Amino acid sequence: MTLLRFVTAEAWYELRAGCRGPLIPIVFVGLIGYVILILLNADYLRDLGATDVPRNSPHLIYLMVSGQAVWILFVWAWVFGQVIVRDQTAGLHEVVLSAPVSLAALLTGRYLGALVLASLLPLATAMGFLLVPLIGAVGLIPADTVGPPPYFAIGHSLLIFTVPSAIGLGALFLCAAIWARGVAGPFALAAVLMLIWMVAMVAVRGGDGSPVVATLLDPSAYAEAEEQTNLWTPREKAVGVMQMTTPLLANRLTWTLPPLLVLGLVLRRVDRERLALERAPAVRGPGGDAYQKGAAGPDSDTPRLGVPGRPSWLGATWSEAAWHFGLSFRGWGTPLALVMLATLGVGGAFVHVVLHADGPMLPRPDLIDPLMVEFFYLIIAFMVAAFVGVMARRDDRPGYGEIADATPAPLGSRVAGRALAAAAVTSLFALTPAVSVWIVSALVVPDSFSLVDPPLHFGLVLAPAALELCALVLLAHALIRHAGAAHAAAIICAFFIVINHELSVTSYPPVEIGVPADITLSEFSGWAPWLGYVLTADLFKLAVAAAIIALAWLAWPRGTALTVPVRWRAGVGRVAGGAGALGTAAVLLAIGLHTVLYEQLVTLGGYQSAAAATADDAAWETRWWTAASPFSVAGGEVDIAVDPAGRVATAHWRLDDVRSLSGTLHGSLPDGAEIRAATVNGREASVTVAFDHFALPLDVCDPAANNCTVELAVAARGEGWSAEGETPWLHPSGVWLRAADLLPTLGHDADRLVRAPQERRTNGLDPAPGDSPSDALASAAGVAPAGDWRWTVTFAAESNDPPRSAGTQTTTSGSTRGPLDFAAAWWPGSPLETTRDDVIALHGPTRTSDVDGVLDDVTAMRACVASTLGRTPVVRTVLQAPRERGATALYGDLLWLPEHEGWDIAGEAFGRWQRRATIAAALAARQIADGANLRKEPGEDWLRVGVPGWVGLECVRQEDGVDSWLALQERASDQIVEAFGALDAPAIGVAAAGDAPWVREYTPLATVGWVESVGDSEAVEAVDAVVAGVRAGAPLADALTDVVGAATAEALLGPPASSDVLVAQADRTLNIGGQRWLWRDGGWEPLSTSIHVTQRFDDGSDSRRIGPVPTTVDPDAPFTLIDAWPSFERTPTDNVWRGGGND
Repeated sequence: MTLLRFVTAEAWYELRAGCRGPLIPIVFVGLIGYVILILLNADYLRDLGATDVPRNSPHLIYLMVSGQAVWILFVWAWVFGQVIVRDQTAGLHEVVLSAPVSLAALLTGRYLGALVLASLLPLATAMGFLLVPLIGAVGLIPADTVGPPPYFAIGHSLLIFTVPSAIGLGALFLCAAIWARGVAGPFALAAVLMLIWMVAMVAVRGGDGSPVVATLLDPSAYAEAEEQTNLWTPREKAVGVMQMTTPLLANRLTWTLPPLLVLGLVLRRVDRERLALERAPAVRGPGGDAYQKGAAGPDSDTPRLGVPGRPSWLGATWSEAAWHFGLSFRGWGTPLALVMLATLGVGGAFVHVVLHADGPMLPRPDLIDPLMVEFFYLIIAFMVAAFVGVMARRDDRPGYGEIADATPAPLGSRVAGRALAAAAVTSLFALTPAVSVWIVSALVVPDSFSLVDPPLHFGLVLAPAALELCALVLLAHALIRHAGAAHAAAIICAFFIVINHELSVTSYPPVEIGVPADITLSEFSGWAPWLGYVLTADLFKLAVAAAIIALAWLAWPRGTALTVPVRWRAGVGRVAGGAGALGTAAVLLAIGLHTVLYEQLVTLGGYQSAAAATADDAAWETRWWTAASPFSVAGGEVDIAVDPAGRVATAHWRLDDVRSLSGTLHGSLPDGAEIRAATVNGREASVTVAFDHFALPLDVCDPAANNCTVELAVAARGEGWSAEGETPWLHPSGVWLRAADLLPTLGHDADRLVRAPQERRTNGLDPAPGDSPSDALASAAGVAPAGDWRWTVTFAAESNDPPRSAGTQTTTSGSTRGPLDFAAAWWPGSPLETTRDDVIALHGPTRTSDVDGVLDDVTAMRACVASTLGRTPVVRTVLQAPRERGATALYGDLLWLPEHEGWDIAGEAFGRWQRRATIAAALAARQIADGANLRKEPGEDWLRVGVPGWVGLECVRQEDGVDSWLALQERASDQIVEAFGALDAPAIGVAAAGDAPWVREYTPLATVGWVESVGDSEAVEAVDAVVAGVRAGAPLADALTDVVGAATAEALLGPPASSDVLVAQADRTLNIGGQRWLWRDGGWEPLSTSIHVTQRFDDGSDSRRIGPVPTTVDPDAPFTLIDAWPSFERTPTDNVWRGGGND
C-alpha cells in the first residue's frame, strides 16, 4: 500500500468512526432547530439590526457561521482528541502503535478524517438558513422576508471562517491530545482559546479598543465579521459580501499556517512509547514510592478492620462529593483555570472599565461588579460545561463503572455526591471574578474597596445561573452515553444559553435558564431594592436546577443493560424513590416561586416582551391616534404626597383653563399609576383608560370660555420588580421622583407610533400613521405644555415607635412658566453636601473626590452656555442620581446627574469632555424647552436634542480645545454608523424618525455642519426665531422654513446625510477633497453637488469658506475643516492639519 493510500484510508476510517455515533444527529437537529427558532424571533432580529432585511440574508449568515466558535471549539476538541483516545478506549492502542506503519502517516490520516468531520458540523447552521423558504411557504414568517437561497454566502462563510479555523485549531487540538494522551489537553486548549476569544471580543472590542487588534486575536474571525456587517446599511445586508481585508487575511493566515507548522514538528518528533506507555505514578512522600508504602509490615500504623456497622448513605454521599471535588484539584487543570480567570479579570477590568473608550472609569464595586458579570459570563458558561462534563465522565474507565455499579450504595448517593461536587466547582468558578475586582479596586480606588460586595454580587447574581447550566450539563451526560455526543450536547446547551443572554431570544426572566438576573446597583440605594427579587429568583433557579438533577437521577445509567427500554423501566422505578421526591419538591417549590415572580414582575412590575409591547402600541394607535385634537391649558398646581415606607405616592393635580377642540382631554399614564378620581368644574367625570391612555370628557365646560378646571387624583405604588434592572423611583431606601414617574402626560404620545413597516403589516396597521395637529401632541419637555405651574412634594415621616426622622430631601416646591417638569429626591439618611458659589452638590461618600470636578464642570458649562446662547438657566443643586435612572437633565434649578453620566469617570480625558458636553446640552435643552413650549411633533428632536447637542460640543471646543471637540465628534460618528446598521425602522428623515436612537447622535453633528455654513451668531439668532415661532403656535417645520428657508429646513429635518472631508499633503500645498452622501431606501447614495467647507484655525483667529472642493490651500497655521452642510462627518480625524501632517 502506498503512503498516500494509507493516509487516505486512515482518514476515511476516522471520518466513518466519527459519523457512527450520535454526535452529528444531535448537532444538526439542535442547531437547525435553533436557527429556525431565532429567525422566527423578532426581538432577536431587531437586536441584530435585521428587521427589514431577508431572514436568510448574507448579513445573518456571516454573523452566525463565524459566531459558532463559542461552542464549536469544545466540540472540535473532542473530535480531534479522538484521534488519540479512540484506540485507548477500546484497549487497542498498544496493538495499533506497534504495527509496522509510519506513526506520522497514521496520525496525519486521522487528522484529515477528523478535519472533514469538524468541517461538516457547522453545516447545520447553513442548512437552517436553507430551510427559510420552507418556513415562509407554510406561513411561519411573512413571504416578503424570504430572500433568494444564499448559496454563495453559505459557501463563502464556510470557506473563509470554518475551514481555516478547523485546519489550524484542529492541528493545535491534535498536538494537545498527543501531549496529554487524552481529551484533557484539547479541552484545556479550548478553554485557553475561549479566553483569547473573550479578550478579543469583550476586553478589546467591547472596550472600544483597536478593531485590528481584536481581529488578529480572535481565533474565529467573528470580530472582523461583526466589524464589517455592523457597518452595512440595510440594503447592503441583503446582498453584501465579506471583504478579505488585510486584518482578516492576517487573522486567517495566523491561525492556520503556524498551527500546521507546529503539528508538523510534533508529528516528526513524537514516538510510539509516549503514546503507548502510561506515565509512572508520582511519589507523594519523601524517600519512598507507592510499592514500598504498599508493602509495609504488620507493625505499621495501618488501622485494623473492625466489625462492619450500619452504612451511612449520607456519609457516603458526602464522601463521594469530597472525592470528586478533591480530584478536580489534584491536577493542574482546575487551579490553572481559576488563576487564568482571575488574571484575565484583572486585565479585562483595566481594559474594559478603567481604560474604557468613554472613560477612564473608576472601578468602584457598584460599577465594576455588573460589568464583570457580563465580562466573565461567556467563559464561565463554557468552563462549567467542560469541567462538569469531565466530572460526569470520571467513572468512564474500563471496568471501573461496573465495579461502582455493583456496590450496594444506592444510586442516589453517587448522583447527589457528584452533583454537590459539580455545584461546588461551579460556584468556585462563579466567585473567582471577585478576586479580580478586589485587586483592581485596591489598585485604582482603594477608598472604595469592599471585601463583601464583590463575592456577594457574584454569589447572588452569577452563581445561581451557573448552577442551572451545571444541572443541564449533568442531565446531558446522564441521557447520552456516547461521551462525544454528550460533550457536544452540553456545549450546545451552553451556546444556546449564552446567545439567549446576549440577544434576549427569550426575555421573561424565569424562562431565561442559566441567565443572571439583571440588576443595577447605585451608591445610595445599594442592595436594598434588589434583595427581594434576587433572593426569589435565586431560589427559583436553584429549584429548577434541583428538578433537572432529579431528571438526571432518573435517567442515570446503571449496570451493563443500556438499551432504551431497560433504562426507561429503571427510570420509572426510581420515581417512587428519592429522585421522584426530589423532583416533586423542586417542581412544587419552583411553581410557588414563579407565582411570586409573575406577580412582582408582570402584574406589578409591568413586564412585557418586545413583541407584546409592540402589539399594545399598535392597539393604542388603532384606538386613540385618530382621536387626537388640539388642546391647551393655562397652568395649575400639583400637590404630591410620598410615603417611602409604604411605597405609595398620591398626587392632586389641578389644571386651569383647559380647552380641547374635541371636548376630550387625552393623556398617557406612567407605569404603575392610576387615576382614582377626576372632576371637571367640580363635577365627577368618568375617565376611560385603555393601553395606558386616558380620555376625560369635558362635556360640562363651555367651549367658548376658558373656565374649564380639571382636577385629577393620581396614585402610584412602588411595588413590583423591574425585569430590565431599572432602579425603582419609590423605595424605602430612597425616592427619586420626576414628574413623568407619577403624573400623566397630557396629549398624544407620538413616540408610541409603530414605525417598522413589517410590524405595521403584522399588526394590521396602515402603511404609515396619519398626521395629527402639533398642538394635539404631548409636550416634548414635560408632562404638560407651558403654563403658570406650581408644584409641591411632601415626604411622610416613618411611623415607627420611637419615631424616626423623615430623612433628607431636596427642594420640595417650585414654579415654572415653561412645560411642567420637576424632580425631587429623598434619602432615609443624609447625603454629603458640597457647596461652591451657591451651588450645592448632594452626593455619596465615595464620590467626595469627584465632586470638585463636577462642580467645576457645571460652573464652566453655565458660563459657556450663557456666552453661546446669550442666556442660561439657574443651577442651585447638583444631584447624584442612581445609575441608569434617566439621562442628565435640568429640572427647575436641580441638575439631575446620574452616576453613569457624571460620577463614574476619573475626571480626565474623554470622559471629562463627554460629561461637560452632556451638562452643557442639558442646560441648553432646558433653556430652549422653556422658551419654545415644544410638542412631540415631527422634527422636534432637532430643536430638543440637536441644537443643545451642538451647544455641548461647542462648549467643549471652547473650554478644552479642538482635539477634544473632534474626539467627541468621532465617537458620535462611530455610534451613528452603528445605529444605521441596526435600524429597527426605515430612516426616512429626522422629522419621521420618532424616538429612533440614531436621531440622538445624528442631529447634534448635523447641526454643527449647519452652524458652520451660517456662523455661530447667525445660527443662534435663527434658533431664537424658531423658538419664538414655535411658542407662538407654529409647527416646528413651518417655523424653521420661515427662518432658514425651505432647502435648509429640508436638509435639517429630511433624510440623514453624511460627508467625508480630508486633507492630504502635497509638495508645497495641501490638497482638500470631499464627498457627500444622502440616505435613501436603506443605503447611502453619493451626491454630485459642489462641496464647500469651513477652514477653522485652531488659535481661533479666523475662519473662512473654501470651495468647491477638490482644491488646494497653503499649509498655514494649524486648522480644521468642517463641511458647511447639515451632515455628520464620517472620519473627523482626517480633517485636521497640524503643520506636520494629519493627526
